[in-house]
Amino acid sequence: MLEYILAGLLLILTIAWFTQGVKRSTTLPPGPPPRPIVGNLGRLRGKSGKERYRTLAKLVDDYGKDGVATIYLGSQPVVFVTNFETLKTIVHSDEMSGRPTSVRDEFFHRKGLIFTDGDEAWKEQRRFALSTLRDFGMGKTWLQDLVIEEAVELVEDIKNANGKPVNPIQYLTPSISNVICAISYGQRFSHKDANFQRLTSLVGQNVALAATNQLVEYFPFLRKIPFSKFRARHLAWQANIGDLTAFFDTLVEQHQQSLHDGEPRDYLHAFMLEAEKQKDNAKSTFSSKETCFCQYG
Repeated sequence: MLEYILAGLLLILTIAWFTQGVKRSTTLPPGPPPRPIVGNLGRLRGKSGKERYRTLAKLVDDYGKDGVATIYLGSQPVVFVTNFETLKTIVHSDEMSGRPTSVRDEFFHRKGLIFTDGDEAWKEQRRFALSTLRDFGMGKTWLQDLVIEEAVELVEDIKNANGKPVNPIQYLTPSISNVICAISYGQRFSHKDANFQRLTSLVGQNVALAATNQLVEYFPFLRKIPFSKFRARHLAWQANIGDLTAFFDTLVEQHQQSLHDGEPRDYLHAFMLEAEKQKDNAKSTFSSKETCFCQYG
């Protein structure tokens, strides 16, 4: 008899827990009431990503204020902004420069410009990046000429398809990557170069694997379940980042061999020189460990 009473009480408590939902933070913008564990994920209707984005926008309109709302993806609160004027204000605010806790922290350890939290380390890296990129062509004709050169090769690649339907991503990715490579590593590659094709392939795989691991971002325990598809995807992502790191390490070694040959010729070269200059500064965020992460972010 006692077992039935305890089971009934447990059932009532469970129903009450799910019915009442999660207590919202009073410091966050308003939003739809979240459910335990799943948050607002149950409200994201739609078979495609575009349809789910429309659902998100409607939730912001229905529950938010001035185009800003807090939506819980799992147990993680995420602030969504659909108002353009508000968004412009936010992106120029240092208060919004923090980074959320993520499974990516396992790979990048909150290093590099993109993954560093909005602290003094981020500010130092940001100042260096802006100054260096200005020196290497941001707003100058050199960068303009480089983009035009890539655009010409992009047009030739598309022409070679002879009017057949193509996936534009396979042509756009090499062109965009080459502009980044020219700034970061001081060289551009032929689109037919084997090493360059491997790099663009790894980058494409990384983007796809990051997308398939989205659920793990909000339910991190899933990546620990043995023999599950979530663990397999996470391990594949981890292996991909390892391959990218190995590729970049080769470029670092090449730069190391000619580190003191003249003035800095690209972003990586400038970063490595700065790391050497500050090697005795215990508080510096420039170090050999940071060199690899500067290439991701």
